[in-house]
Amino acid sequence: MSVPIFLPLYAAELPTKFARPHTSLRAIMGYHALILSWASGNLNISLSSILDILHNMNGNQLRLLEERGHERRKLSMDDESSRNLVQAMLEEIDVRLATWITHDNEFERFTGSEWEITTRELALEWGAKIIHILRDEVRVRQLGCAHYVEAYESGRLAWQSIDVIG
Repeated sequence: MSVPIFLPLYAAELPTKFARPHTSLRAIMGYHALILSWASGNLNISLSSILDILHNMNGNQLRLLEERGHERRKLSMDDESSRNLVQAMLEEIDVRLATWITHDNEFERFTGSEWEITTRELALEWGAKIIHILRDEVRVRQLGCAHYVEAYESGRLAWQSIDVIG
């Protein structure tokens, strides 16, 4: 099963043992380097266009993330359906985590334009966010369907309060 890293399902940090402290710094440097490339005339695109594209990419990922969260809620009828969904989510986490690790390791050796580096970094960030949100929701669901529904209705699930800026 091949899962694209830049996709829509769930979101935020990787488990500590897979966390890469330099990733956030690379992201900041990537965004700044992209703007510096634009300022030095190395990119034939307006700064507002670059920022619009990055904003739209984040917005699209967030929209898809929220849609999937609401779809999962519709599948949660009772403890049994929730248990089945948890099993599917755990399998998805395994696939996504393996894919994320592969892409992150490849990113370490990747050379390309600032634009390519920045968009790859954004994809890695969303891949990590999705993995985190799945893991968080699994933990809530394992407490029982009623606990999950209460968390959903009160907006306490990770995907309901995701920070797309940081």
